[in-house]
Amino acid sequence: MKPPINIYSGSADSLGAALTNPTVLSRRKRRIKCDYALEFERIKYPDAEAAYQALKGRTEEGDERLQLMTDIIVAKLQQHPKLIEAIALRGGVAWLETCEHTVGAKNSYWEGIGRNSPFIICLIAAYSLLLSCNAVATLGCITVGSMRNLSQSSLNRNFYPAGFAPKLGFINIVCDRTSVLGNPFDMQGDEQKRDTVCDAFRQWLWQNIKLASTSSNAVVDPTEWKLPVAKTWYKPTSTQVWEELNKITNLVRAGTNVRLLCWCKQTNKNVRCHADTIKACIEWMINKS
Repeated sequence: MKPPINIYSGSADSLGAALTNPTVLSRRKRRIKCDYALEFERIKYPDAEAAYQALKGRTEEGDERLQLMTDIIVAKLQQHPKLIEAIALRGGVAWLETCEHTVGAKNSYWEGIGRNSPFIICLIAAYSLLLSCNAVATLGCITVGSMRNLSQSSLNRNFYPAGFAPKLGFINIVCDRTSVLGNPFDMQGDEQKRDTVCDAFRQWLWQNIKLASTSSNAVVDPTEWKLPVAKTWYKPTSTQVWEELNKITNLVRAGTNVRLLCWCKQTNKNVRCHADTIKACIEWMINKS
């Protein structure tokens, strides 16, 4: 296990400067080379600190604030999976427990060493969600679920202070039409068209992968398939589609359990969904590498 560090914006260790929330400040201090911007609840923020400051007013102090902090850090680690790998290489949860968060702020609630720091408690919670403590080299699993009936797995409360247990389980990745991986083709309520639109999506996805390999930033036009196109479709570029596929692939490679969610997937019926194609594509990318 590597020596402990102080996780804050002025850390001499670049990982410490990257794991703190105000990474824009870390970059301004020339401790890191990127801001670690993130998207949280479909809003983009320059860093985790900006997200927390913007949203903390909607929560009560105590467990709700801890949960919000954990959720934001989960989003950050999920969108920057190299940080997950870096923590694992240092020693995982055991290493985080030896680190400190001391910024020199007067009466700072978040400061402390190891589990005496609420910030590090949330960081441990987020990391534990994304990668189980002893599964650094183990592939995660990828499944497809319905957005109509989300469920979350139970958690070993021994990781956290009494009375606080962050909601852990699969990483849920939304694949509806508001997302990069949404299906542009619309069944228009006709179940007989389900296979047709799913087949078209498979072809459309493959076209995106081929275009992205040529560094194309084009949008694959779904009207070529002569099927109805949903008005709410996201219209991503091939590069965006490829980057999203790679992000999910890297999460699964790192040991994260990923659940792809779509409205058309039904928990009580074995019906086909375009997310099944995404799942097969991710598995192909993992096996290919």
